[in-house]
Amino acid sequence: MRMNKLLSLLVVSLVALPVAAWADAPRHVINDSGVTTTLDCGAGGDVVLNGSAAELTVTGACAKIVVNGSRNTVALDAVDKVQLNGSANTVTWKKGWKKKAPKVVKLGTGNKTGKVK
Repeated sequence: MRMNKLLSLLVVSLVALPVAAWADAPRHVINDSGVTTTLDCGAGGDVVLNGSAAELTVTGACAKIVVNGSRNTVALDAVDKVQLNGSANTVTWKKGWKKKAPKVVKLGTGNKTGKVK
């Protein structure tokens, strides 16, 4: 009986560990226009930009960035998903994080994306 409890505790701990690690990843939400700032995604953080004419530099490795707004410029070190809901935004990255290249979803118009060195 005691062995079953220990085994159950071990299984629960192993399942919860990845969830706990993900929960520590930063989530940045910017609700402003015309800002220039640098953010750190750490390992697997998210960025949501709700604004216009912002200039963001994002270090670390982002799981996802969502841009809602227009005329924003975002430069990322590493990212796995880019979603552009606004217009005339430019998002660049150096590399994918867990993937070779990020998945890009352009729901807005006139958005530019691409890899840089």
